[in-house]
Amino acid sequence: MVLKDGEVILILGAAGGARIPPAKVNVISRVIDFGLTLPNALSEPRVAPDRAGSSR
Repeated sequence: MVLKDGEVILILGAAGGARIPPAKVNVISRVIDFGLTLPNALSEPRVAPDRAGSSR
């Protein structure tokens, strides 16, 4: 849940594994920082750590 001035502006959740938290951060950042709509933010490519500690 993301609040702005005490008002809910975004609620986002997902079920899954280790890639879910960074995926949610990517989507939230694209909505808040870059002004994308939620559908557009969800369709953008994402960066996620892999098990070896590097990024994909």
